[in-house]
Amino acid sequence: GGPGSDAIDAGAGDDMVNGGATVVGKRRTSDGADQLSGGPGNDTLSYALRTTGVTIDLEAPTTGEDGDEDAIAGDFENAVGSSAADTILGTEGPNEIRGWIGADTIDGRGGSDQIFSDDDADTVTLDQLDIVAWRGDCEHTQRTSDSSTLVRLGTAHADTLLGEPGADSLDGGAGSDVLVARDGAGGDTVVCGRKQRDSVRIDLGDHVRNRAWCAQISHR
Repeated sequence: GGPGSDAIDAGAGDDMVNGGATVVGKRRTSDGADQLSGGPGNDTLSYALRTTGVTIDLEAPTTGEDGDEDAIAGDFENAVGSSAADTILGTEGPNEIRGWIGADTIDGRGGSDQIFSDDDADTVTLDQLDIVAWRGDCEHTQRTSDSSTLVRLGTAHADTLLGEPGADSLDGGAGSDVLVARDGAGGDTVVCGRKQRDSVRIDLGDHVRNRAWCAQISHR
């Protein structure tokens, strides 16, 4: 929505609805009490334009900080946070949640969710068949089911990526990376980048993709 109080009903189809923002000094904050509905389809509620944190609960929709009083219908399946610290909660069905920038708290709840984190100190709770992918450090990741998968993505620089107990996928990207999947059990996937510069440490039963591109592979 634009400045002021807007009413947006995206209707049928897969839509993205942006909550909008207004500029206050150097901040982009709430621009009024909007009424937002995704309608039928696989819809996304986005606050990516905001530089102030929001709370998004897709199961009992309400979001509010800095006087934001948006009325959000319960028909959004996915969410994108702001560039500040957000709290984003999913539903019992499948969701795609992007924390964006900031130290976010994310819980996909039930269903097979895809959770995308960022470079900050995010706190992520996974359950059932959730997949979480992040770049940089995730402050805390809590599994409520061994069937969830952590996907850690590196940067273009030299990274050290550490797996956790359970199934992990580590991809360092470009740069000379150290990829450590050791957790005492197999089932992890490690992806080496080009130019044979990555050092890999794995358990028996782990899978290494692009093995010829690894500079070194050591087993437990």
